[in-house]
Amino acid sequence: MKYPLYTSKKILCTVLLAVLLLSLVPLLALSFYSYPAVDDFSYGLYTHHAWVETGSLIRVLKYAVGEVKDTYQNWQGTYAAVGLFSLHPGIFGEQWYFLTAFFILGALIAGSAALCRVLVYDLLGGDRYDWGIVTSMLLLLSIQCMPSLSQGIYWFNGGSFYLFFHAAMILYLASMLRLCLGRVHPLRIGWCALLGVALGGGNYASALLSLELSALLLCFALLRRRRSALGQGEAVQAEAGRRGRGWAGALSLLLPVLLLAAGFAFSALAPGNAVRAAVNQGLAPVESVLRSIVAAAGGLLSYLRPLVLVGLLLVAPVLFRLAKRSGFAFRWPGVVAVLSFLLFASAYTPTMYALGSSGPPRLHNLHLALLLLLLMGNEAYLLGWLARRADRTGRVKALAERASRLCRRGGMLFYGLLMAGMLALLLAGGERPLASAAAVRTFTSGEAAAFRAENEARFAILNGPGDEVAIKPLAVRPALLYLYDIDENANGWSNHIIAVYYYKTKVHADLG
Repeated sequence: MKYPLYTSKKILCTVLLAVLLLSLVPLLALSFYSYPAVDDFSYGLYTHHAWVETGSLIRVLKYAVGEVKDTYQNWQGTYAAVGLFSLHPGIFGEQWYFLTAFFILGALIAGSAALCRVLVYDLLGGDRYDWGIVTSMLLLLSIQCMPSLSQGIYWFNGGSFYLFFHAAMILYLASMLRLCLGRVHPLRIGWCALLGVALGGGNYASALLSLELSALLLCFALLRRRRSALGQGEAVQAEAGRRGRGWAGALSLLLPVLLLAAGFAFSALAPGNAVRAAVNQGLAPVESVLRSIVAAAGGLLSYLRPLVLVGLLLVAPVLFRLAKRSGFAFRWPGVVAVLSFLLFASAYTPTMYALGSSGPPRLHNLHLALLLLLLMGNEAYLLGWLARRADRTGRVKALAERASRLCRRGGMLFYGLLMAGMLALLLAGGERPLASAAAVRTFTSGEAAAFRAENEARFAILNGPGDEVAIKPLAVRPALLYLYDIDENANGWSNHIIAVYYYKTKVHADLG
């Protein structure tokens, strides 16, 4: 016979998954109203021309490699990101640009699901309902509270640079954790190595975080080689006995970490970085670190919205039960919290060093997604520490047992009230509406349709005949979709790159 708490957990998992899927509908529907913008034209210039002129994917890839080489020498060293920029869906035609949101959100969902599976199944011994609850909540908060949707999921250049490589980082972490646990296989090592090479050439925040997490995993694997010290369930420990222990897990981490470090060094030492540094005013290394800590503290307070707090409370009973059943000792919650904050702060350091600021809004999307992972991890660790204290302290143990009985009797009521609160927050407006609510408003206000009509007229002119064309500035600029407009100066950079992209000699604004 299943407990009421188990039943309510199953219902909670089902409801959260349904809410997550429904919340994605307006966001993905709005992707059909998005269009290439700004850097999409510059990075996709040669690959677009290769496709238009030859229709050959091989030629497209060849020119993507050429773009990477040129950018590496003249602007920035992030080789993997630049290669990705040059292959955005719009190079095959504006009608394919809607795939951007599917690509970015798909990567974020896949990475989050993979990491949560390792943490919930392999480390904490949970079941599919636990996995579904934790993954759904993490994704709901990451997507709904995203600081900049326009730069995060509707603009390929901005979204792929930060959110895609964040997704790659947590997928890398999930795979490396499996190696750390002794689940060594040549294909898994190769996969981690491939991800390491890609992350080394991605944005510097994700690359730096990947190096830091890799160092922690190496230390963890070397110091705590026995599987039982990792706190898995009995089934996982039995499998560990069949697969063997020892140094295999730790040694298998070396190749991916070395390739990640080599890629990061190759990217950081690019001649183009010096060219870019001459344009931007950054900070000294020590000042960058100190300013990052201050910025991280401000970011932490800014991102703790009511929905985040309700979401963390909603998963607390599940995390408490998982932590209590695990084999972890949970001795150092304070140390873990400080270390987590420093990891979060390090995500601010590259832009502090390069630009002297916390970075553009698209980077803040990464900051939030990272913070939510760390908050949920620290919540589980703190609850595990409380569970261990309850085991050692009779009075605390009695209180915990009474709380447990109350949860079993009123579990569905508890979850129901919290879910009602979460749904109310999801539908609420305010100065910072949540993502799905903002997308719905963009439709109902008529902005989405008007924005598409103006862009369709604009791209019909750009794809049409004539060497010199005039296009009207956008009259409708939805917050979730708008990124830029043409310059009134016909010789401006954006006008020039659009003209070259569409085989024109000049593009200027029609102000009549």
